[in-house]
Amino acid sequence: MMTDKDPAFECHAIGVAHTPFPWPGPNQSTGIPAQGAPGVIEIFPEYEEGLLDIESTTHIIVLPFFHKADRSCLQVMPRKCSTDTHLRGVFAIRAPVRPNPIALTITRLDRRENRFLHVRRLDFLDGTPILDIKPYTPGWDMIPSARQEYRTPLHQMKKDSLRARIERELENATGQIGELENRVLQSLLDLVAMERDPHDVAITYRLPQLDGRVEMLQCAASATFGNGRLCYDPKAKEPFEAVISASL
Repeated sequence: MMTDKDPAFECHAIGVAHTPFPWPGPNQSTGIPAQGAPGVIEIFPEYEEGLLDIESTTHIIVLPFFHKADRSCLQVMPRKCSTDTHLRGVFAIRAPVRPNPIALTITRLDRRENRFLHVRRLDFLDGTPILDIKPYTPGWDMIPSARQEYRTPLHQMKKDSLRARIERELENATGQIGELENRVLQSLLDLVAMERDPHDVAITYRLPQLDGRVEMLQCAASATFGNGRLCYDPKAKEPFEAVISASL
């Protein structure tokens, strides 16, 4: 029953997403990989004027509406990327099922062609309605001090999803996946294979050089000079040396 404390809101899609992921039908896996794929966001003609100056930002925040999602669920077991079967509330995770299936993704804007935005990565179904687009603002939207108390142990994640997750974090840090990023990626995967979470506060990273790996470890391991988990050591091993403290 609708009450004054629970008002109805009317939203209109401003556009639609074009992705390589068609709707597979009810109760079927979408098969969308964790890293997503390049896609196009078509803005409807009546909203095209709202794109003025959007090229001034490299990344955009996209708010899609998962119109095919189950809206009756309040608790689910996140299984897409891990073997974790811990029941969790939908407001504590990013599962598509929820009372109001509004999603959020941040993606690189590669180029604009009139009312069509070509973006680096989308991870939702073809034909998904788009509710809004906002610019991503570094320093305002990024919060390096943020922490998540509950975190699925990375060694329990499916290997392909784990690799895609860390790769995406590294690309977010430097804007590319090159030789250095791949070396850092492999070293982090080796760390996870030892059943160590790169985000573990007991791990300190010694860097032989101060370059893109500073930002990479900030994104993929929550390690910064400020929290004492990054330090410069010209004698450290390449691409970094992970030191695990026994006292923590």
